[in-house]
Amino acid sequence: MLLRTQLNNRTIYQNSLQLLIRADQKFELTDSTFALINFIQPDTSNLENNPLVNYYTQMANMAEQEIRLAKSGYMPDISVGYTNQQIEGVQGLNAYSVGIRIPLFVNEKSAGVQVANLNHEILLQEKELVLTQLQQEIYQLFESYKNTSISLTYYEQRGLKLADLLEQTAVKSYAEGEIGYLEFMDGLEQSSQIRQNYLVTLNNVNQIILRINYLMGN
Repeated sequence: MLLRTQLNNRTIYQNSLQLLIRADQKFELTDSTFALINFIQPDTSNLENNPLVNYYTQMANMAEQEIRLAKSGYMPDISVGYTNQQIEGVQGLNAYSVGIRIPLFVNEKSAGVQVANLNHEILLQEKELVLTQLQQEIYQLFESYKNTSISLTYYEQRGLKLADLLEQTAVKSYAEGEIGYLEFMDGLEQSSQIRQNYLVTLNNVNQIILRINYLMGN
């Protein structure tokens, strides 16, 4: 008897919901669960895993290599040589040679080092700017997460129970003839609106978590 009543209530609810949203075809309600993503409070002191921060880190490392390469281009090149010679039949005569090669365009090569140093400094400053912006955005997102989580907790602890109560009361009262069709639909609409608000809130929390995880490079 209880199972038959539940099935009848479910059928009434489906048909009424179909009329409520003005659907042309019947649809089946499915039991599905939307889960909250696990979340750990972010540590903004380490954002090196962020894709953009990692990009600037690699670019800065390449700039350091360019500096070393530019410096090696105008440093004096010192060479040392050794030979063992034989002169007029006398063997065992050792000769040593030391040579210094100085680049002709020292000023030009020095300017190249300055450019490389400037490029490296610019990249470091841009990286610091990105880090600051990331920290600010993560802080704002975390504040939004805390506020939205309060609303989510309300729906989980009270809102969904109220939605169930409104639906059960509307279905029972309408089946027993205690209320008319308009009152019945109004009860279902209120119940549906609460569940919809819950799902929207849950999705908002999950979207915030996903965004924070992305910015953290997780």
